[in-house]
Amino acid sequence: RTAKTLAAALNDQFGKLIVTFQRPEEWQIVLESKYGEPLGIKIMYTKSSLGFWCSEIADGLVKTWNLANPGRALGINDLVVAVNGQREDIPALVQELTASEPTSKVLTVMHYEDQ
Repeated sequence: RTAKTLAAALNDQFGKLIVTFQRPEEWQIVLESKYGEPLGIKIMYTKSSLGFWCSEIADGLVKTWNLANPGRALGINDLVVAVNGQREDIPALVQELTASEPTSKVLTVMHYEDQ
């Protein structure tokens, strides 16, 4: 299908179609953990991803960070592209995220404004 065919099919099914293009903001969040304290996030990724997406936020370090730093909060669907400087290797990123050491986790986040 071409873009025009797809747009026409979506328009026929749903009516008005609005597409918004947006550049993400990149920032870092710093999570300071105590032994056994949960991160409080669920993540999604594929082996070919450039990072992982935050799919859910529960009680834990991320929620605490978000409450203290509302202007730099990690949001649902934000893309985390690095953990403690580790980039591009998804298994290594997840391992770094879930490792008990170091207790400080620096996450580089690509954040998209809510629509």
